[in-house]
Amino acid sequence: MTTMTQPNPIVPRAPSATAGAGVSRFSNPVLRKDLLALLRLPRVAAIQIFFVAALAALLIAGGAGGESDLLSGLVVGQIVLMVLFVPGVAAVSISGEREANTLEMLYASRLSPTQIILGKLGSALSFPLILLVSGLPLAALLTFRGVDASQILKAYVILTTTAILLAMLSLAISVLCRQSAT
Repeated sequence: MTTMTQPNPIVPRAPSATAGAGVSRFSNPVLRKDLLALLRLPRVAAIQIFFVAALAALLIAGGAGGESDLLSGLVVGQIVLMVLFVPGVAAVSISGEREANTLEMLYASRLSPTQIILGKLGSALSFPLILLVSGLPLAALLTFRGVDASQILKAYVILTTTAILLAMLSLAISVLCRQSAT
């Protein structure tokens, strides 16, 4: 006679290979939702195209200047364009949720407040970082004009810091404002 053995409730079972497939333990649903919504907007693609075209026009117009003039023109151009475009996208993050009456649903979900804030911060940071990566090939072209790669790296550290500051400031303004549009 064979007896069936019951699993021991004290011994933990190993998780199956298919359980949670494709879901990282570090994934943030708020970040994923906001990034998908952001990247589907046609105006975001138009802003990226305008951003790269404006930077290319700055480099072409400054072609007669020296290497430092080209690099400073590229950095100033990127900062000006980021100041113009980033707040318009990042500043509606929390206030847009409030207007759509989905902020309460976020609070009621099983997400912790830290996950919600980090997801919103990640989505606010993603747009300026996408713009900076879009301008990176133009900065790489400056190496052919004699600009040192360490200068470009220092410039991009400054640009990344500026982008983070703009995104965080825009997110803070989004928390304080009741409506996205005035």
